[in-house]
Amino acid sequence: MLTFVAFIFVIGVLIIVHEWGHFIVAKKMGVRVDEFSIGFPPKMLTLFRRNGTDYILSWMPFGGYVKMAGMEFDESTMAGNKPDERSDTEKEMDPELFSSKTAGQRFWIIFAGPAMNFIFAFILFIGILFVDGVPYPAHTAIEVDPGSSAERAGLQTGDRVLAVNGQSVKNWLEITQLLDPEVHPDGEITVMRGSRELVVTYQLPEATGFGIFPFYIPLIGTVQKDSPAYHAGLQAGDLITTIHWESSEDFFLHAKKRRDTLTNMQTKSIAKWEEMANVIRTHADVPLWIHAIRGDSLLTTIATPSPGQVPAGENRLQKVGLIGVKMHLEKERISLPAAVLRSGQITAQYSFLILNVFRTILQGNVNRDMVGGPVAIGKFAGEVARWGFIPLLNFMAVLSIQLAILNLILPIPVLDGAQIAFIAIEKLRGRPVSAENRMRLAQVGAILLITLMVVVTILDITR
Repeated sequence: MLTFVAFIFVIGVLIIVHEWGHFIVAKKMGVRVDEFSIGFPPKMLTLFRRNGTDYILSWMPFGGYVKMAGMEFDESTMAGNKPDERSDTEKEMDPELFSSKTAGQRFWIIFAGPAMNFIFAFILFIGILFVDGVPYPAHTAIEVDPGSSAERAGLQTGDRVLAVNGQSVKNWLEITQLLDPEVHPDGEITVMRGSRELVVTYQLPEATGFGIFPFYIPLIGTVQKDSPAYHAGLQAGDLITTIHWESSEDFFLHAKKRRDTLTNMQTKSIAKWEEMANVIRTHADVPLWIHAIRGDSLLTTIATPSPGQVPAGENRLQKVGLIGVKMHLEKERISLPAAVLRSGQITAQYSFLILNVFRTILQGNVNRDMVGGPVAIGKFAGEVARWGFIPLLNFMAVLSIQLAILNLILPIPVLDGAQIAFIAIEKLRGRPVSAENRMRLAQVGAILLITLMVVVTILDITR
C-alpha cells in the first residue's frame, strides 16, 4: 500500500508541475487550453471543468499533456485528435491559437514544462537543506590517507581529534572549520590514540588536501521500516561490534544441534561502518548474528540481508545484501542563502550526472537493469518512502530533473525537445515545417513513445 501511495504522490506531483509550466505560460500568452491531463491517452475521466479547460485523468501513467488550441501535434495525438482543418489565414486571425503566436512565444510555452521541473527540484533541495540541514559525522575519529601530509605529520587512522590549536572540537564539522588554510594553515592537533593523548604538529599543503577523512563508526542512525534490521529489533543508536555467520542453508538447524551457536562460525569484529557494510553486502539471504551495544547493555540479534541492487559504476547495478540501516550523522542547520547556493550546486551536479547516464545509454554501454519505467519508479518510491518523507522529497527532486532532461533530449516528435527543434527549424528556414510533415512525424513519435513505454514496462516486470 505504501509503495502505491508513494508512486501516485511522486508521479502525480511531477506531472502536475511539468504540465502546469506549459499551462501557466500558455495562459499568459493568451493561448486557449482545452485539456489538462494527468497521464497519457486514452482518457479515463474528466475531473472538472474550469475557465474553458477540462481537467482529466488518463490511463497511461507515463506523463501528461496540456492540449492547446492550434497545437495539434503533442502528446494528445496518441488519443487520435484531429488537426484543425482551418486555413493558415483563418488560424492566424484567431489570437487564442498556439499556432498564431510568434516563434519566441511558442518556444517559451514549450520550454516552460522542463524549466518548471528544474525550478521545482531547485526549490525542493532548498527546502530540504534549510529544514533538515546538512549531514556530518557526529564524532572526531579520523581515517588517514596513506602517503598524505597528515600521515607524514604523524596522524594515524583511528586517532580521535580532541583539539585544533587549542580549540576543542566535538564533531567533524568543527574539525573542517578549524583546518581551513585561511584560518589555521599550520599549528598543532591534539589527538587521543588508545589511552594516550598526543600533540601533532601540522602544516596544510597548498596544492593538495591534508589527507584526513571521517572514520565512520558502525553506529546506526536510521532503520528502514519493514526491513530485516527493523524486524530483527535493531534501533537508531545501536553500535555494531561483531557479526557472525554460517553459509549453510541449515544455519538454524546446525546451531540448535551444536547448542553453541558460535562454534565453526565465521566472525568479523567491526570497527568501522564500511566493514559492517561489506559483510552485509556479501551475504544476501544468509542469517547474520549481529552483536551490538545499546546504551549500557549488550544486544544479540539475527538479521538476514535481503537481496537488492546498488549502483556499481555509471552503467551497471550490483546485486548485494541489504538490511535497511543508515549510519548516524548529525545535521547542521544552514541559512537560507547558503541553502539556495548549495541547492544550485546539487541541481547542477544531478543534471550533469543524468546527462552522462543518457550518454551511456545512447552509446549502448548501459546495462538494461539501469533502465526503468513506472513499475521500477513505483518500487523505488516505496523503498525510499520507508526511510521517511524527507528522503522521498529528495527522490522526487532528482526524478524531476530526470523528467526535464528526458523531455528535452529524447528525439520523439511529441515531446518538448522535438517541438523546440521544430521552432528552431522554422526560424532558420523562415517558414514552419508543413502541417502534413508535422502530422507524420507526430504519429511516428506517438508510436515510438508507446513502444518505449511498453519496452520499459516489460523490462520492469521481467526484473
